[in-house]
Amino acid sequence: MIKTAEGYTLNIKMPFVEKSELGLSQKADELTISIKNEKRSLILPNKLLSKDIKGATYKEDRLEIYF
Repeated sequence: MIKTAEGYTLNIKMPFVEKSELGLSQKADELTISIKNEKRSLILPNKLLSKDIKGATYKEDRLEIYF
């Protein structure tokens, strides 16, 4: 997690994934990432609990989520 002037960026290394296969959702303190038919949920760090997702990008095998 990186603090920026606009908020926070969470970086997750995800090699061997196509951008079109990715899905992302947030419910309270839980972040859910889906790839094809697979889903994984993560509990957000304390600093991100009150933040909502502003956007996300996938580049160079990394998913960057902006809060």
